[in-house]
Amino acid sequence: MQSDLVIKENELIDPLDYPEDQRSLVEDFNARIRRLTGIITGIGKEYHTIWVINANTKKMYLYRSTGENTNRDAVIPI
Repeated sequence: MQSDLVIKENELIDPLDYPEDQRSLVEDFNARIRRLTGIITGIGKEYHTIWVINANTKKMYLYRSTGENTNRDAVIPI
């Protein structure tokens, strides 16, 4: 089952919130998120707005916006 959770680079998990034996897992998770968001940011550098779409539910989540030419009304819900 796929989660609707969207994690952005500025929303990483604080390892200190977890027991010491789990902190390395949290740090590894954060590193993976940084790597993936870096790829998305690099690919989308020329775009003002990037949406994440859950293919199962057809829900859209705003991933990043510079505020330029962002028109939410232009998106027609399916």
